[in-house]
Amino acid sequence: MKRCLVPIVLLAMTGMASAESIVFPPDAGVVDVKAVYGAKGDGVTDDTQAIQKAIDEVKGIPDTLYFPNGTYLVSDSVGIFNGKAHSRDRFLTYQGQSEAGTVIRLKDNCPGFGDSSKPKIVFSVYEGQGTGDVMHSYVRNLTVDVGRGNPGAVGLRFMSNNSGAMYHVTIRSSDPKMAGRIGLDMRQGQNGPCLIQHVTVIGFDHGVETGDTFSLVFEHLTLKHQNVLGFFNANGRTTVRDLKSVNSVPAVRNKWESITLVEADLTGGGKDNTAILNESPKCFVRDIRQDGYGHLLKDAAGKTHDGAALDEWYEGKANALFPCEAKTLRLPIKETPEVPWETDLSKWVKVDWSKAGEDVGEALQGAVDKAAKEGKTTIYFPRRARTYDYPKLTRPIRVHGSVSRDAGLTWQLVPNSPAFTEGLVPGKKEGHLIGFTADAAYESADGGDTWKKAVDKPKGGAVFMWSYDPVGDVFYAQTGSIFRYAR
Repeated sequence: MKRCLVPIVLLAMTGMASAESIVFPPDAGVVDVKAVYGAKGDGVTDDTQAIQKAIDEVKGIPDTLYFPNGTYLVSDSVGIFNGKAHSRDRFLTYQGQSEAGTVIRLKDNCPGFGDSSKPKIVFSVYEGQGTGDVMHSYVRNLTVDVGRGNPGAVGLRFMSNNSGAMYHVTIRSSDPKMAGRIGLDMRQGQNGPCLIQHVTVIGFDHGVETGDTFSLVFEHLTLKHQNVLGFFNANGRTTVRDLKSVNSVPAVRNKWESITLVEADLTGGGKDNTAILNESPKCFVRDIRQDGYGHLLKDAAGKTHDGAALDEWYEGKANALFPCEAKTLRLPIKETPEVPWETDLSKWVKVDWSKAGEDVGEALQGAVDKAAKEGKTTIYFPRRARTYDYPKLTRPIRVHGSVSRDAGLTWQLVPNSPAFTEGLVPGKKEGHLIGFTADAAYESADGGDTWKKAVDKPKGGAVFMWSYDPVGDVFYAQTGSIFRYAR
């Protein structure tokens, strides 16, 4: 599986379509902020205390806070603040029922949010001590609205390390002047790696702003009606694919660190403005289109680049492991599959388990067989909320019938593969794969069904990084030095 919600659900995939209604069986184990903590979500009642209590009690355990459709009115910041490294200030998923239907909204003209020079966060996934272990942070299928008359409001502060993401989220200002300081705040130190996908920011002075990060990846990002700047990459190591900006102000500014921008449509620009402002010799752009701006790009040397489109351009030094033209290969970028969420709970089948570490292989296969026979689609393991208890799986599972690959289970066990220590890389043609262990490089000509050794590691030290050049059929191994093996 690409990704599982808690509870573990065979239907779940990396992205869930924003128009869908994300619902769970009553015994799934998600923590409903209405049912458990008394949040009203009626757009009238102040839900600040209920939401904060839920976060305080559930954080630190990989649980899911579930927000059914409704407008949750808040009058102060909610979330994790003054976070500490290696503590309970992490491991939390915020799951809305739908992006349009679940709204966390700041009261209009709210005290504390009226000064843009003193920004204040509305919703914080993590704010505090710099750390590299705020893992498993997720925000999915909801909207954060900073209301009217709150120019100092910061919509959403997000951080996650290694595993964590934001999917199908809108962050908006309802102010007539689009008032608000920052929409999506990624300034927390040591942020990433994490994925921000299918996110829309409407209004604010800055739509998105980064800080000192490990790495951030944005895909399908929409920015509209910012007052000063769309995307401010202050000091982030950032990749953005499919940016859609509708702004009269500059769409992107890269200040101190590196940015890769691929497939961007930057429209609505003012004739006196420049779409992309780059101030660092660490910038790569490809397939950029603009409309309305006086200039497409201004580089770190102050030179402007004009025109309606830019095919490929970089500023800085290009590095390669082997001689080649300093251009990208333009390999196709495939979209992440999005599988419809099963909203008919009668088509969910439960796998019962009774204790931590219990082998549920037989029970899971039985549930799949039952679902296939009855035309059901989704298998789930009830989550034991506020515990670290999980079952285990020690046998292959045959998924068939109505519980199919199309329903979301995208992984198959590949038996008898070597114990790879690094990720697989594509080879010279379709079905050709290269994998690496601590001692050798292996290859498969049939998509991973069978493997053979390609080359042993060089003598004289441990290899801490492998790479492969499919054009020249050359292996590289890095120990203290770099070794090359050409076939």
